[in-house]
Amino acid sequence: MASTDVPGESSSGSKPPPARNFQVLEAVLHASIYDDHKDQLIERLKGMTDPFSSSFEEHEMVFALKSNEGPDVQLRLRRRFNLDLWHVRYVGTPIADKCPAVCRASIDSVMYTKDMMDFVKHMGFRLIYEFVMKGWVFTRGPIKILVYKLCTTDKPGIYSKELIKPFGTSHIVEASIPVENEDTMKYSKLLKDFTDQLMPLVEFRKVEYFRPRTGQFAKSS
Repeated sequence: MASTDVPGESSSGSKPPPARNFQVLEAVLHASIYDDHKDQLIERLKGMTDPFSSSFEEHEMVFALKSNEGPDVQLRLRRRFNLDLWHVRYVGTPIADKCPAVCRASIDSVMYTKDMMDFVKHMGFRLIYEFVMKGWVFTRGPIKILVYKLCTTDKPGIYSKELIKPFGTSHIVEASIPVENEDTMKYSKLLKDFTDQLMPLVEFRKVEYFRPRTGQFAKSS
């Protein structure tokens, strides 16, 4: 049986808002760095962020619900290994604006269940993909920075350590900040100003993953 009553927090620092304010706006920027240079970035972040930092290792599954009006609804479930407590996250369609960061709505909650797959399937969702994240979380005031390696399992549904293998040759870097009073431009600029200080190690970009690819790029892909 599943319960989604009480908000909680995953080890990667995703802190759901209070129940009275279940939906929030956030600004997000992404970057990547080769594995060989990851340690330099970690040391730089330790000198620029709050004293608290933490490592994490989590399993994430992404589900979709078919929609006849607009894009499919996506639901993300994340947990620490071998625990039945899931961080449930809905990420809305990004706002199309001229801000220097992607701005989108999100809803967070917590679900405790021993039969998570059955629970989600009964809601009509289907699994799209899954992965394992291994990395570090840093904070600078309201800004959260994740540096993590994506991993996959050789056998879907089985997550023993000997089957989990790193994917690619880079670490993903993600920076985000909550947006207050719907002032997306103000908080996007705050986030961009902070991430620009990490150049030339990493260059954060507004990745408009929600837009269809057009023109020459689409033809060559």
